[in-house]
Formats: sequence, C-alpha cells, structure tokens
Amino acid sequence: MKNQVKIVGIILIMLLFILSLTLFFNKSEKEEETIYVSFPEDEWPHNETVEWYYWTGHLETNEGRWFGYELVFFIYKINGQQRQTVHSAVTDIQKNTFNYTIQSSINPIPRSGEPLQFEVSVFSASLNNGNDKLYSKVDNYTIDLDLKSLKPPVLQHEVGYKSYEFGGYTYYYSRTRINTTGTITFKNGSYQVNGTSWFDHQWGDLIPATLLGWDWYAIQLDDGREIMLFDIHSGQEKLLTGGTLVDEDGTAVEIMPEEFTATVLDELISSKTGVTYPSGWKISVKGIDLILQPVIKDQEVATSSYAGYWEGACTVEGDLTGRAYVELTGYLSLK
Repeated sequence: MKNQVKIVGIILIMLLFILSLTLFFNKSEKEEETIYVSFPEDEWPHNETVEWYYWTGHLETNEGRWFGYELVFFIYKINGQQRQTVHSAVTDIQKNTFNYTIQSSINPIPRSGEPLQFEVSVFSASLNNGNDKLYSKVDNYTIDLDLKSLKPPVLQHEVGYKSYEFGGYTYYYSRTRINTTGTITFKNGSYQVNGTSWFDHQWGDLIPATLLGWDWYAIQLDDGREIMLFDIHSGQEKLLTGGTLVDEDGTAVEIMPEEFTATVLDELISSKTGVTYPSGWKISVKGIDLILQPVIKDQEVATSSYAGYWEGACTVEGDLTGRAYVELTGYLSLK
C-alpha cells in the first residue's frame, strides 16, 4: 500500500513538472512574439522618415476598353517637417498612351482618431478598413473610384516588418485583391469601369533602400491568387529578394529567395531620361512559369526635377494568366 502511494506521488510530481515546463515555454513564446503591425491603428500615418500609400490597378469599361492606373501619396520629412507628394498615372492601352503627373503639398497629415483622408491639389484618397475612395485627374483623364478589399491585409516579410542588412527597416502590408468600380472620364465622356486594384502601405527608415533600387512585381492571377515579388539591388548586385504567395482564401505564404527567378526578355531605353530599363520578364516561382509583358513599353514617371522610375501595367501569360503591375527603380545609376 505504501509503495502504491509512493508511485502515485511520483506520478503526480512528474505531471506537475511537465505542466510547469509547458506553461513556462508557452509563456516564453508569447513574451517573445512581437506584433509589428496592428489594425486599424497602423493604417494611419507614422512618424517615420518615409511612408507611402500606394494603389495600382486595372480598369475596364463596359465596352472592354482597358486602362491601368497608379495613385500614390508619399509622406516624407524635410527639416523635421512632414510633407506630401502625390504621383498619379493613367495607361490607356487602346490609345497606347501613358499620362502622369506629380504634385506636392504641405497639407496636414491625418492623425489617429481623425478621418484617414489625403488631399493634394485635385487628388484625394479616403481609407476605411479596406474600403477606399480615390479621385485623380491626369491631363484629360479623371478617375473616380470605389474600392472594396476582398481579402484580409497581407503582412509582407511574413510578420509585416523587415530590418535591412544594408541599413534601415520597413513595416509593410498589402491588400492584394480589391474590387474596384467607378468612372473614368475623358473627351467629354464618362464611362463606367470595373476592375481590380492592389494597395501597398509601407513605412519606416526607407532612405537606404530608396538610394539603391528595386524591381517589384504585383501579380494578380485569374485563378484568384496573387504573387508579390521584390528584388532590391545595387546596380547589378542583388541584395535582398523574396515575396509572398496569397491563396484564394487570403492565406499568405512567404516566398524564399531560392524559390523564384526573374529573367529579363527585352529592354527599354527611355527617350526622356536615357535610362535603360528591363522590359518583359520570365518569372519562375514555386514551380509556376509566367511571362510578364508591359502593355505599353514606355510607362516611365519622370520630370525635369525628378529622376524617375518605371511603373507599368503588364499582361500575364504562361502556366497561368492574369494581370500585373511592375515597378523599377534605381536604374539611373546604371546610365
């Protein structure tokens, strides 16, 4: 009887020991877990050196006419004061034209608790948990859009944060499939449009990255998935590559550097800046082979006072079909 009591006592002690270890490690894991991006708090601007709210998308009229658009609000510091600059562009595939504009402002930046709305000249954007309203006028084109996100926000770099080995850091999330409706007006006519947009919100110490350059791919596949890929580079040297694959249900899986390649198929020599950009890509990612081709070769944003970058609408063919936007920066240094 005494032996049985001893055995029961030993078992109880062992169970309590195992339970205490489990609680300890669970507590440690929770204490070590860092939440980098929170919603809705982090939808508002931050006190960082650079931040951007970035929309690109594909619009189609009832007659099947296709347009690409870009609308970006940049927030940055000059002498400790935050300022805003807006970039907006419209790609008219049928006319084979690319129109863009850049405007700056010292309008107040919205703060937490205030309506999340940006206004610079004739450009505006209001955000509400994936439900956005955009308005833009670029030369003869006016877009007035309502956006409704179809998937939850995606934390890029798996947790929404990345510290760069070359200096600086970024917080970053995306809304990768946004139903888009509204109107596009040109030539005294207004046309109903439907389409799909992509939204990026990024902030942090991004100056080191902007002084380098990157290739960025936002691919929306017809099977309901999205792929984001990036390649930060210094000249021809690759410094950081990766991406994210988003399933139909919104589940996001990080793409590791060894899981994709991008092979350049052609080039564009800009008539405005003389910069040579890659143009057309064969993308291999997680066993999927895709061909991305610009709908118009010259989709460069550049002015006499701004060095420029290439940002353009693209077709997607290969193993799967879809549409994409590609951004290319840092190529002026290769001129």
